[in-house]
Amino acid sequence: MHPNKLKQLNCLRENRKPIDKDWLQWFAGFVDGEGSFTYTTRRGGQKRPVFAIGLNNKDVAILHEIQRVLQLGKIYVHGKERDVYRNGEKIYHASASTLFRIAKWAEMWVFAELLAGLLKTSKENSFSAWHDMVKLIAEHPGQGHHRDAMPDYSQRLALLADKLSIVNRT
Repeated sequence: MHPNKLKQLNCLRENRKPIDKDWLQWFAGFVDGEGSFTYTTRRGGQKRPVFAIGLNNKDVAILHEIQRVLQLGKIYVHGKERDVYRNGEKIYHASASTLFRIAKWAEMWVFAELLAGLLKTSKENSFSAWHDMVKLIAEHPGQGHHRDAMPDYSQRLALLADKLSIVNRT
């Protein structure tokens, strides 16, 4: 792990409260059903891993509890509840949604430590491919360093993102 990354990680770990093992088991089951290990593509084409859980706004309290217990991630509200009409006829009801998302490197690392070995479905394969992306980021010096610090970094990250896409489709 690159020293800059280790410093970030240790800072995050120092201020964390322990999490109940029974709660982690429940959460792992919830992730098996509702979680998404994926990535985003930044400007310039660089891939970045992301973990997310999206729920209807009626269930927003669950996401706030997850964020509170994990002490990680952010919550985003998308859209608004509304009826959708075409030619004056109601065609469907759109629900607003809420997204819990972990996208910061050190938070993803801690999250991976918490979930390691707990997932029981095929989601474990997605987690493993996603975790490979997180580990690669751990080797990179971080912001302020250019691609020449690890010339094949973006290419390796893109290959891992492709692997994650394939695993998520199966």
